[in-house]
Amino acid sequence: MKQQDLRTYQRRGVTRTSGFHTCEETTGGECLVKRSQVLITQEPTTSFIFRTNNIELVELFDSGNGIIAFGGYIFTNKPIHISFKLFYRIGKYNFEFQKEFLEPININDWTNIGFHKEVKIDYESDIEQPSTVHFAIVEMLIDCEPDTTLEFISFDVGAITKPEFIGNALVVSFNQKTAMHIPYLYYLDGEKPLESTLLNIGKKLKSLVILDQKSKFPKFSLKRGRIIVLKSCNRCGRFLPINIFNELNTLSYSLHCKKRAPC
Repeated sequence: MKQQDLRTYQRRGVTRTSGFHTCEETTGGECLVKRSQVLITQEPTTSFIFRTNNIELVELFDSGNGIIAFGGYIFTNKPIHISFKLFYRIGKYNFEFQKEFLEPININDWTNIGFHKEVKIDYESDIEQPSTVHFAIVEMLIDCEPDTTLEFISFDVGAITKPEFIGNALVVSFNQKTAMHIPYLYYLDGEKPLESTLLNIGKKLKSLVILDQKSKFPKFSLKRGRIIVLKSCNRCGRFLPINIFNELNTLSYSLHCKKRAPC
C-alpha cells in the first residue's frame, strides 16, 4: 500500500472549553535545583523568628477580611511538634494569634506546613489604613530531641492576594482544601532565600511585643542540605517543590487541574 493512501480518522471538534489557561512565562518543563538549609537542634525547643513589613491586604471571598499566611516545607529525621505565634500591627493596634500544627509530620521525608489568619479590613474605627499591616512577625516553635536534623525550603510570610480568591466563588473550595494544600495554596514566594524573612534562631521568646523594627539579633548560620527540585507550573508560572525521592508524597501540584481550585 502506498504511503499516500493511508488516512487517519478525523478528530471531532471541541465540545467544551476548560476554565484553566496556560501562562506565557513557563511551559511546565523548567526546573530549579536548590539546596535545603539545615539546622541541628541543641535545645528541646527551638524558636524561629520570621518577619515581613508593609503588607497590603486584599479583601478575599467577599468576607471583609484579608489573610496573612505563613508556610514552607520541612524535613526531619526525628519526631517533632510545631506551633506558631503571629504578632502584627495595624495602625497603632497590636494583634496576636496562636496556632498548633496538628497535621502528621513525616520522618525522613518532607512535610508541607503553615497556617493563615483572617484579618478584618473594613474597620469602622480610627484606623486610617486598615488594609495595611505595618509588620507581621511569626514565631515558629519546634519541640524535639536535641541533635535533631531539620531542613527547610521555600518559607515565606505575607498576604494572600490571588485574584481568583477575590469574590466568593471559591470560598468553599478554599476552606475545604486548605489543610491538604498548604502552603502553596497561599501563593507566597517560595523562591526567595530563607534569610530574607528569617530574623533569628534561638530560645523561645517570652513575648513577641519586643520585636519592633529596631530589634537586633545575633547572626546565625545554616548548613547546606539535600537537593530539592522546584518545577515550573505552566498555568500559574510559579516554581513549586516536587519530591523527587518519594513521588507518592506529593509536595505540590496536587490541586492543579482540579475543579474549583485554580492554580
